[in-house]
Amino acid sequence: MKFTAFILLLLPTLVFGQSYTTTGFKPGYVVLNSGERKDGEVNYRVSTPDREILMIRYKNGKDKANYYPDELQDHGQTVLIADEKNNYSDVSRNFNPGYVILSDGSKIEGKVAGRTKEPHESQYKNYGPVAVKYANDKDEVTKYWANKKEVLYYVQSINGKETHYINLYDYFVEVGNPTGRFSYFVNPRPTHINESATNLSKNLAALAEEQATKLAASAAAKKSFEIDQNKGTDAAVGNATIAAMNAATAVQDAIDVEGADDILYKEYFIVDNKNKTRSVVYKKNIDQVLNALLDGCGLDEKIVEKTGSIKELTEVMGFLEENACN
Repeated sequence: MKFTAFILLLLPTLVFGQSYTTTGFKPGYVVLNSGERKDGEVNYRVSTPDREILMIRYKNGKDKANYYPDELQDHGQTVLIADEKNNYSDVSRNFNPGYVILSDGSKIEGKVAGRTKEPHESQYKNYGPVAVKYANDKDEVTKYWANKKEVLYYVQSINGKETHYINLYDYFVEVGNPTGRFSYFVNPRPTHINESATNLSKNLAALAEEQATKLAASAAAKKSFEIDQNKGTDAAVGNATIAAMNAATAVQDAIDVEGADDILYKEYFIVDNKNKTRSVVYKKNIDQVLNALLDGCGLDEKIVEKTGSIKELTEVMGFLEENACN
């Protein structure tokens, strides 16, 4: 009898090779490899402590089944807004009216919230939301992670003002002046080394220099690009966001290391939505970039150089908008 009880206690480990816990049933769905979707209730058997899904249990009345992850195209439990924290001091993390443009160009409207990295999730600086949470008219929440590339961009309307976010380097980065001639956004993976940085190891600085060199060659090869007109994007965002996506392809090897804030200048992309080009701008090249973007506009070079010394990029962008001539 004792032996039988011992075997029963060991059974989960014998069957699955590790210990596990089981979540409660919640409304959800499974999509079979055949493409058939079944809605009902779903719970998960997950390993401990790494939380790997070992089995998905589905039921809807008398229809019950257990599935291994490789037997399904997709699965999920329905989460409601009421299940989510919705009182952050950063209002962009709360649900606000908005819409999401998926990677296939389709647009879904509802309530939208940004999901940022929590302090315990990463040692690296968080440059923006890592996921967007979308709720439909039933308050059912779907979470789209930036690194899965399912979303091109999303828009929130907060206190009557629209805020736009582009999917870049596994973050959603806010786009400044999204509907203007020139749009801009921070580069989460800057590439220009700050020569005055002295508190870094030689190895780290060498790594930064090597990757920055590779980036420069790549960026030079992709100085300009055409916008894909087949994405079905919303005209209010359109060019800036698609241009941002294309600009990202030129910097796939950009450095992303701990301590980057100490060795690299802060960089921005400036997107010319009319001419469909993008420029990388940082502290030491801003006047050259302004001269290039305003070439042929008849401005005094000293005025342009003075504008390049302005610390606030929003003022520089205002100068560009006002003085662009082509």
